[in-house]
Amino acid sequence: MEHKESMTLDDLGRVSIPRLLMKRLNWESGDKLWFEQNHDKIILSLRQKHEGPRCAFCKKPEQKIRLHGFAICESCVDAIMTATLESHG
Repeated sequence: MEHKESMTLDDLGRVSIPRLLMKRLNWESGDKLWFEQNHDKIILSLRQKHEGPRCAFCKKPEQKIRLHGFAICESCVDAIMTATLESHG
């Protein structure tokens, strides 16, 4: 399935890959990608899947704590704490 979408480079030369496209390709945060130039085009392919622990909630490769065998990143820990405090507030 072909996917076409217009993107804009930021000041550092970065571009975001749409989440839907990442999902279709089974790419996740922390995966290593390969860039190849072919005339005026760039070919982007998966080089290596991230093999370390991922957050049980957002799937980012970072982890802050492990709880009952699950890795949880700092952003999700903060969101859980905020939600817990608000529900008991």
